[in-house]
Amino acid sequence: LAHGGASAIVFDILFKTADFGVNSANEAIGVMQQVDADKDWDSLFSHIRSAYNYDSMFVQSVKDAENVIACATLAPHKIYEHQSQWEPLSTALWQDIVGTKGTLYKEQIPSDHIVTWDLLDNIFPELANASHSFGLVNVVPDDDGVHRKEPLFHSYPNPELAPDSELRHYPLISIQTIAMLFGLKPEEIKIEPGKHVNMGQALGIFKDEEGELHTTYPNLSWEMVRALLEKKSQIASIQNPDSKRRIIDITHQIIIDKSEDGYLSAEVNDAQYLSHEAIEILSENPVFQEIWQNLPADTLEIDEDFSLWQENSKLILYDFEEDEEIELTPYLTKVLQEKRRKIEKLNPGKRMYLSSNLDMRYDPRTKKLSSNYIIFSPSVLEDLLQKSPEDFNKLQPGETLRLGDSIRIPVDDKMRMLVNYTGRHDTKRNRRAFKQVSYYDLVTDRIDPASFQGKIFVLGSTAPALFDLVSAPHESEFPGVLIHATLIENILNNNFIRILKDSYQLWGIIAIALICAVLVYVLPPLASIPLLLVLVVIYFLINMHFFDQGLYIGVARQMLVIVLSFLTVMVLRYLFEEKEKRFLNNAFKSYISPELIDIMVDSGTRPSLGGTGGVFTAYFTDIAGFSTFSEAIGSPEKLVDLLNEYLGEMTDILTTDRGTLDKYIGDAIVAIFGAPVPLEDHAQRACVVSLKMLKKLDELREKWKNEGDKWPVLVHQMRMRIGINTGPMVVGNMGSSLRMNYTMMGDTVNLAARLESAAKQYGVYIQISDETLQLIDKSSILSRPLDLIVVVGKSEPVLCHELLALKEDVNDDLLKLVELWQQARAAYLATDWELAIELFEQCLPYEPHHPDKVPENPFTPSHLFIERCREYQKDGLYDKDAKPWPKNTPWDGVFVASSK
Repeated sequence: LAHGGASAIVFDILFKTADFGVNSANEAIGVMQQVDADKDWDSLFSHIRSAYNYDSMFVQSVKDAENVIACATLAPHKIYEHQSQWEPLSTALWQDIVGTKGTLYKEQIPSDHIVTWDLLDNIFPELANASHSFGLVNVVPDDDGVHRKEPLFHSYPNPELAPDSELRHYPLISIQTIAMLFGLKPEEIKIEPGKHVNMGQALGIFKDEEGELHTTYPNLSWEMVRALLEKKSQIASIQNPDSKRRIIDITHQIIIDKSEDGYLSAEVNDAQYLSHEAIEILSENPVFQEIWQNLPADTLEIDEDFSLWQENSKLILYDFEEDEEIELTPYLTKVLQEKRRKIEKLNPGKRMYLSSNLDMRYDPRTKKLSSNYIIFSPSVLEDLLQKSPEDFNKLQPGETLRLGDSIRIPVDDKMRMLVNYTGRHDTKRNRRAFKQVSYYDLVTDRIDPASFQGKIFVLGSTAPALFDLVSAPHESEFPGVLIHATLIENILNNNFIRILKDSYQLWGIIAIALICAVLVYVLPPLASIPLLLVLVVIYFLINMHFFDQGLYIGVARQMLVIVLSFLTVMVLRYLFEEKEKRFLNNAFKSYISPELIDIMVDSGTRPSLGGTGGVFTAYFTDIAGFSTFSEAIGSPEKLVDLLNEYLGEMTDILTTDRGTLDKYIGDAIVAIFGAPVPLEDHAQRACVVSLKMLKKLDELREKWKNEGDKWPVLVHQMRMRIGINTGPMVVGNMGSSLRMNYTMMGDTVNLAARLESAAKQYGVYIQISDETLQLIDKSSILSRPLDLIVVVGKSEPVLCHELLALKEDVNDDLLKLVELWQQARAAYLATDWELAIELFEQCLPYEPHHPDKVPENPFTPSHLFIERCREYQKDGLYDKDAKPWPKNTPWDGVFVASSK
């Protein structure tokens, strides 16, 4: 992991019984003595032990990595049977073995805010000393056994058991990991019990005593940050809404290795390797300092071992000794030249990361930048991109400039943080919140080490046999190691859950109670039950919204208040109001609709005759050829069943879109939009309902076909026609004092009925007036003008239109039909009969109800207008300039209907 460039390696594995090869050496000598008892095998003990001393190898590799965090546990002394076993673990003497790594002194957290333990146990002292720091892996469940909150700090030793020892506070490994990644010392972490743990700003860039710039995040070099700043314009380009590129590469990896004999090698660009000589010539030869300003036109001989040339806008260095072509980049040459002295100081057997693969990505959905390096949070990037390299070069030796928002971990008075779980473990690997890497795959080199660059690794077990499974709120068997990973992720991404203060929750509960009481009191009882469910769902969604934003506003008490408010008000309503409603309902239900009874009860008035004028939309439907249906079905009972099913489905659509059912007239439906409840978009709703009804009738026809011989073929072909008109009318209670109905009257209503019947003459199923069309959103509904017609009983012409489809149902054929229809109708109005006929004929294949597609429809508007044009042409009225239509009068395109 260290050789792959991991930024942090965190152990959630306890090492306790290291013997540095002693037991294995003794076993080996015992076996050899059985083979040859006369030989002095004991003299070889040191040599044999060194061969089995894996513990020392482990400690050394941890020390070399420089970014490993070891772990330990605190425990009660009761887990041991005898005092002689636990007493050495209960004093500061044990602390002296591991030094002060990972401790915070008691001055930072009062002891009454933190749990105190008896023993510091399960620790490998040499490993703890070799690591960067060590932390605790103690996780403590809530009282019900579920891990929701985790204490970030624990206290040790217990003053009662070790009164002479200094009390110290030890953080979890998650806090130690963040402290290492941020480059923090324990005293730099500011703690306010019951409020927060202030970790400060995430990324620091500092200048050392030699004037070199570095970052606090391991394996993130200053050169990488500088390269990022130099590509500000490219980063801005991927944030452009029109850009197709959403990711850019900032740097590539440059890793230097020095062998024990001092030979250098470098891995660059993920796949290329530089020899010792190539590294020297690139870092020392002055030709490479100016090469990017004056690229060679021809092959340039550097010396006897190297040549340089340009190929397809790329610069190639050829190493004769290694017989290798190396693709050079400005970044590679610049970093090698600037880090020449640092490379020279590299100790034999060591590896140095001069740079790693760094990229920037932009998510258009969240409108945020991110990187493969998690330290580049949106706030860090925002601060960084406002700087220039010169801002950091101005730093004084020992000075640090920090970037990003200050990260404050919310904690309660027991220093517990609420864990913001990011997902389940018991799911598919690609859906887990954290990528899981197999130890076996790692050590057998099945994974490309380049994928480790800049990553944080938490080493632990997910195997049930190792008993590191805990109960989490979302999963009963959750690997304990993932709690630490989740805490690290929460802190790095500033992704916390904060709990609303109890005082604010109390005011919220009072407000919820009042709102629920008023709503339940005002609304009818039957609406109150759905209201209860709606309020519960709404509050739950509101809670989820705030929860996603990191704020928990409370659930259980608030839900209980909603239910209790509902029940309380319902009981009061039953006692004081329901009696009045029951009286009115019993008295008038036989001759007044239930809707009017509800209005009458709510308003406190009794029904009376009268109407109100206004602009509304009248709506008429009728089944085409219904008398034929009645005859074909034969049985009155079956006819009633059919009508009930048809009318039920259509009425559901009508009422869902807030249409008001006026009446049924046999198979016909009469409805009003815009009254008695005012609707701003009553015309739009009427048109949408008409298209939805036709779609539902398509489904019903298919259903009736699938019912076999239950219905005659005519039923399978049932069609309905609809007429819609908008204008002034009178709506209200009409009839007599004994029997009244909420209905509509006026010339607008009569025209709507005429449009419904006239639809048959054009071979269409929905016909609306121009007044209705002007009030609808034409981008959401496709229509076409049909004709300027004088309907029966009228003297003034009306421009009528056909509704074709809702926006989501529009296809290319309908769009082509409308385009051709507009041209054909223009020719028709210009009395250019020959051109009009030609264009109407072109419309025929696109007609949605062409007889070839809908056999029960004998003709379409295109058929009708073709025949009409031929009639006009046959009457000798072809020459539109010499012979206007009719004789000596201007052509106005009006058609006078002779029948309903």
